[in-house]
Amino acid sequence: MEKKYKYKFSLFTPCYCSAKFIDRIKETLNKQTFRDFEWIVVNDASTDNTSALLQEYIKTVDFPVKFFDLKENQMLAANWNLAVEHAEGEIFVVMGHDDIYLPHMLETYNRLYEQYNNDSIGGIIARCQTQYGKITPIPFSKIIMSYWEYGVDKNGRYTGEAPCAWKTDVLRKYMPFDPEEKINPLIGALMSCDGYVFITTNEIVRKYFVFEEGGYSLTKNRNKYVLWHYRSVLRKINLFSSHYYMSPTVKRNLCIQYSASSIRMGLTFREAITSVNQYKCLITLLYPIAILRAHLSNIDMLYKLYRFFNNKMNK
Repeated sequence: MEKKYKYKFSLFTPCYCSAKFIDRIKETLNKQTFRDFEWIVVNDASTDNTSALLQEYIKTVDFPVKFFDLKENQMLAANWNLAVEHAEGEIFVVMGHDDIYLPHMLETYNRLYEQYNNDSIGGIIARCQTQYGKITPIPFSKIIMSYWEYGVDKNGRYTGEAPCAWKTDVLRKYMPFDPEEKINPLIGALMSCDGYVFITTNEIVRKYFVFEEGGYSLTKNRNKYVLWHYRSVLRKINLFSSHYYMSPTVKRNLCIQYSASSIRMGLTFREAITSVNQYKCLITLLYPIAILRAHLSNIDMLYKLYRFFNNKMNK
């Protein structure tokens, strides 16, 4: 039988002003013990010398590289679309431009995939550690789990960062992502809505760095991406919430987030309320708070105070 994919893994690194972190990317790639991979790197119109550093590094490597040097910034969703379109690996792995992935990562993924893969598998999920020693997500209780089992806790709260490797065939069913959203949607949750499950391992395969001076993080700035945030909370209400339990506090916060994002989108209350298929009464009740949140989000210091007191209430 002809081999469908050219490589076992397609490793994808989206870069934006990554010059400070190029050594981490090099360490990740150079030290992988499993070598059947290609590297797809997208330089998203960086304003520093990222492009030059990447091109110098590519000249030295012993693995295939697809390098896309964009002249206009397109943001993460568009970068994903480009990478997945050109991927020739059976498994698609995203590697942050400022993270280090440990040498055994691909070897671990390959071993688990060969042992547990079947038609219901959407990918592989592992654990990671910050530079301060915090390990996320919470420990996995079994080998095969859905997003609703590993991605949210018993109260419906997000359990933390998790390194993911997606089966390329399955991932393509959910693409292309809308480039207008700027950031990709919650892929594991979308797959789990359709019955896909994931191979899990409690091995730590990634070291990631939070709140670094000079770093650039989309997730840290996600409040700026209004369309992505609006659609994200709308998916949680209309699609995801029926798959897992949400505590009253989590449900309340979700309704406020949804209303605030709809206000920032320029939608009227009537337009916002007709777009949801549940929680209409709660959204109506909390709408005045959402108005305050929507306006404070444009005033950085006041919004930080709002978040501080809101977190205190949630504890």
